[in-house]
Amino acid sequence: MMVFGAVLMTYSLYAMTGFNLQMDSTPVVVTGAIQGFGMGFIFVPLSTMAFATIIPTLRADATAMFSLVRNMGQGIGISLVTAVLSNMLQVNHAELAERITATSPAVRDQFPQLLGGNTQFTAMMDGLVQQQAAILAYLDDFWLMAVLSGASIPLILLLRGAKKQAGPAKSKEQEAIERAHAMGE
Repeated sequence: MMVFGAVLMTYSLYAMTGFNLQMDSTPVVVTGAIQGFGMGFIFVPLSTMAFATIIPTLRADATAMFSLVRNMGQGIGISLVTAVLSNMLQVNHAELAERITATSPAVRDQFPQLLGGNTQFTAMMDGLVQQQAAILAYLDDFWLMAVLSGASIPLILLLRGAKKQAGPAKSKEQEAIERAHAMGE
């Protein structure tokens, strides 16, 4: 199930690399829904596997530790993606803006107002360059996240479930008593 979730996540992030400024909201909603399903298929079994080997008396502590590790991982991931976004926004802006020069035939022929020093037109052109740089930076982030999601698939295959305990089988009453005892501590 977790592999299926990782495949859904990877697919949705890869599909996001096709976003553009002229699209409507449909691709955003569809890829968001696919990503949400993928996360559900990943985190529910992951939580189950994490707690399967923990004895009932330690589950409260394990829950706290699991939440801490998950939150720290999310914080690091968000920081990484934000840093890449910020860096790529600057790089893309610089690369796009360096092509808009007074010696460029396209600028001379199509945008003579830019050469005349019209501040309003210059600000409008900078806004367009900023907009294009931003979409390119987001596409780079989506690509990075798709690669990282795809790279997690082999790691998921290395996970294994809890070992079956050898010994006498417990009755349902005994299991209920142990659960109640574990919840009381």
